[in-house]
Amino acid sequence: ASAASAAKDASEDAYESLAHVARGCSARAFVRGLGTWTTTLSERVRASERGGASGATRAASEALRETLTRAGGLADVPGVRKECSNAIATASSGMVRMMTQGTREGFELATTCARWHPGALRPHAAALEKACAAIVSSSEDEDARGRAVVCLAALPRIAGDAGAWSAHARRVMYAAHSAMHDAFEGAEDGELKRQLDVTLAPPTETLPKPFIEGGWPLGSIEALISMLECLEEMCRARFPCAVPMPTVAAVTLVARALACDGTPVASIPGLPPSPVAPELVVALPRVHIAALGVLEALLETARTTALPQGGRIARALEGVLRASAPSPSDVENGEPIRHRMHARACAHDAIAIASYALGGAYVSGELASAIASFVIQDAKPCGTGKSALASGGQQSKASAKKRKKGGAWGNATAEGLDDLTTAAALDDMSGPSAGSAALEAIKLQTSALRALTAMLTIAGAMLAPGIRSRMDVTISQAIAQVCDLSAPMAEVDDASAERRDAAFDALLASVLAPRPFRSPNLPLAVAVFAKGSCDPQTSKKCAQAALAINALLHPSAPPLASQAIAPPVERMGAEGNAMAPQWASFTFDAHTAANVGAADALRASVGDYYKTADAPTAINAAVKQNAVAPAPVDDEPDGENVDMENSEVPANANATVQPAAVEAFKNVPVSGFGAAAGAPAFAAPKANVEPPTDFISFSAPANKKAKSDMWDTNPEPVGLGSGKSKVVMELSDDSDGELPEIHSGDDEDDEDDEDE
Repeated sequence: ASAASAAKDASEDAYESLAHVARGCSARAFVRGLGTWTTTLSERVRASERGGASGATRAASEALRETLTRAGGLADVPGVRKECSNAIATASSGMVRMMTQGTREGFELATTCARWHPGALRPHAAALEKACAAIVSSSEDEDARGRAVVCLAALPRIAGDAGAWSAHARRVMYAAHSAMHDAFEGAEDGELKRQLDVTLAPPTETLPKPFIEGGWPLGSIEALISMLECLEEMCRARFPCAVPMPTVAAVTLVARALACDGTPVASIPGLPPSPVAPELVVALPRVHIAALGVLEALLETARTTALPQGGRIARALEGVLRASAPSPSDVENGEPIRHRMHARACAHDAIAIASYALGGAYVSGELASAIASFVIQDAKPCGTGKSALASGGQQSKASAKKRKKGGAWGNATAEGLDDLTTAAALDDMSGPSAGSAALEAIKLQTSALRALTAMLTIAGAMLAPGIRSRMDVTISQAIAQVCDLSAPMAEVDDASAERRDAAFDALLASVLAPRPFRSPNLPLAVAVFAKGSCDPQTSKKCAQAALAINALLHPSAPPLASQAIAPPVERMGAEGNAMAPQWASFTFDAHTAANVGAADALRASVGDYYKTADAPTAINAAVKQNAVAPAPVDDEPDGENVDMENSEVPANANATVQPAAVEAFKNVPVSGFGAAAGAPAFAAPKANVEPPTDFISFSAPANKKAKSDMWDTNPEPVGLGSGKSKVVMELSDDSDGELPEIHSGDDEDDEDDEDE
């Protein structure tokens, strides 16, 4: 009560004290004093000055906003809704006046009322829309224009139904579409324009009502950016009911905005194109950033319902990444290169959101084929300047490698040397001292690493082997840049710390994403996360990652895909125990040296699989002592054919070494994995027992033909419940059955060799 009485005399500190009391008091005290507080504050807002709001009026408006925000959570308490409606009705005239003057507090108060108490604003909806549209179209204050855009996006909550939201979204998209007509004149072919005309303004319906009659005072480019920001806010903000997302129209609108790259296009085929307006070329990165914001908000909200438009989304992202690649000459002016880096970073953020929203099949298919090379290029640790210049300067890089007159620089002019020197200076800088361009380059690499993390997390096992290998190599190079294993972790700025965290996340995703073989980054991940766990800066993230790596290194059971590890065949013995392979089956080999070598290899494999450290040595000695080599075979037989089936075989060729003859197997368990190396392991198998078809047998005789389906490299797909599981190995055409190689070099080296 004392705070309310003090606020009547228009003291700015008194209004701030009242706002503090409204925030911190108990719920019972808040309800008890709500009527007095709202009456005092609404009277002060209604009496706002016409020439401009004073500091006290701004403070009163802010205090009323915080009071109404807390009252929105207590609207079901009797009397709260009525007091808030009376306060809004009293302050509405002053609030509209403040909005017309471009006061930030007025727009914030109107947005709060539309979100928490929309019913009280229904008589003033038209006045609020007019005030918002006037500031959006004419104000040069970016802060006020941004607040007006947010308030304009919240106006559909006043009606509160899905039809009002859809109609308002259509008006916003049509306003942006109309602004593109003037902004993109001479810079587009018109195909997407015709598609939007059919989607947003079909001939059978009336045109949406424009927000501003006539042209926008700030120009069509600013109108386009403001409408795209309004559409993004509408997609992100919560709404009282479910609304249908205009996926097709929004994706087409975004595709039209991203397709414009500033290249002149002839309006009539055969005639030279008209030059593009310089204002559009300068503002094009801002247009792309606003369009990418709409795409991110749409994907976060629509998710899989946007999957039918996945192909257009992938092509739009590919186009903006290709168009925003700066050339080495852009480093002379840091402003264009900074905006282009920001646009590319927003594109990578959209790629990450699309990966999480649309699923692995889309990521490994259309998305990866369109944008994987750009993401990999921007994620490479090429310093702070080269990472942004590499994709745009491929031709200059190839020509510089060809040695002509003038040495390694080729035919570079003075301007070219200045460009390269500036790029080298950017590469040597890091942190805030490098300027905005260097910081944007660090943020660009961070966003690219996050995009790689999303793609590997969602579709790591489904990516093409070539793309997956390039991703793994790029991540290992980024880790080498942010973490030196031979030195302690260094103190870095916030941007570099975010890049390091993104690199750690990408490394973990690279290791955990399945491959037909062990991840090549696994040893690096073990070393990096073990080192990072001991540093206070990275201990939390690295300790969590180390738990996942530990589970990968020490699995509790063999993997489901048995062919990935190719364990020895297990058979059931007479007593129901597992049986190891028969060692004496190797005596069918005619050469004793080959027999011993194969037996040693098998024993080493079984010793590792069953975790028996001392068994192979004892078994090896016993087999060498008791096995009897067959009779020597004449290398040059007299006859042309040799009957191996009826040839003489030693009597004890199939004799097995009994466990009692081996000292290491006298005290062995009788069940479990330990029994596999124990006494029942060397009992003669039953004649009618065949090995499982999904295991590769290492114990079959050398002259016995294996089953045809055991070595089938292209098996037919097996459905669920069929009892068989096979892993299809993805090998390149020239691999000859070996694992795919990781190529980290450039394709330009091969071109140079051909030139020589």
